[in-house]
Amino acid sequence: MRVKESQRKYLALLRCGLWEQESGIELTRGIFEISRDQSTSGLVSRETSVRIYHNELMFLRFSHAELNDTLHTVKRLLDGACIPFVLLKGQGCATYYKTPELRDCGDIDIYVGEKNYAEACRLLQAEAGKTEKIETAKHLGIDFGDIPVEVHKFCDNMPTRRGDALFQKYAAGGLNSDLVPVEIAGLSVNTPSDTFNALYLLVHFFNHFMGGGIGFRQICDWTMFLHSRIKHIDIDKLCSMLNTLHLKKVWQVFGCISVDTLGLPVEEMPFYCPKKRRKARMVIKLIFELGNFGKIYKSSRNPNDGIWLRKIKSFLHASIHYLRILPIFPRYAVIAYVNMLCKVK
Repeated sequence: MRVKESQRKYLALLRCGLWEQESGIELTRGIFEISRDQSTSGLVSRETSVRIYHNELMFLRFSHAELNDTLHTVKRLLDGACIPFVLLKGQGCATYYKTPELRDCGDIDIYVGEKNYAEACRLLQAEAGKTEKIETAKHLGIDFGDIPVEVHKFCDNMPTRRGDALFQKYAAGGLNSDLVPVEIAGLSVNTPSDTFNALYLLVHFFNHFMGGGIGFRQICDWTMFLHSRIKHIDIDKLCSMLNTLHLKKVWQVFGCISVDTLGLPVEEMPFYCPKKRRKARMVIKLIFELGNFGKIYKSSRNPNDGIWLRKIKSFLHASIHYLRILPIFPRYAVIAYVNMLCKVK
């Protein structure tokens, strides 16, 4: 896979941004647009003095402040009701960056478990006011103004019944014991246990990769987490979980991206396997083509298409997507395609 010159420069800027090194590369409009598609504009823009790009950094700082204020509100409400919660991904991952404000913002994800789910949702909805209810099997989405908050009863899922049952067992342990407190804007909140978090961050972005695409931000989060917490991870336990879930090879492919492309020291990447570099390059090609959460593909869809035409196009796009993933992750490509066929009505 040949990387375009603009993509090569973007990756060089991204790598320097992660480790806060000088790049000597001029930030052009084309590279900046790539960084937006990948949700990494802060890391790529940090050196520039060009006003239009510098404004992006100011906007990010403002977004982080808004997110942190909302997190304060969430914690106040749940603490008042004696409902414990665990902060997932997002602002928790930002604390592992050298400058957290350079991480592009997303939403706030909290795990409260099945027992406290209904009450937590009721409390937060009452505070947020009238808001559109977006609920899935694993979480409820609530908007606090412009800030989306997702309340989870399950942190994530695996695509097979057996795999999901095992993952939920690991989650029950990793979200209820050995929790890791982090400090965010003067607020102490718990994040998952380090060993489970290493697995969970991978599962989360791999599910999105299979479902339509991820941005480099997702891999940057995982990379910086490992850089910060590798000494606290039970490697043997992690290896056992990965093998049981058939995710060891998936870990190794993305591990090559963290080490070879993003610059994570090899000693901080468990199970690193340079033989997976070819597949890692294939993944990178897909990441550039699809963008964060399939942003590039979604932007190309015609809003005037009728519902059946949209369904047909979506089915064909997913089929081609799984076909391209087949040589990289054959097991999961087949499972995803079969699951999709089972949902077709």
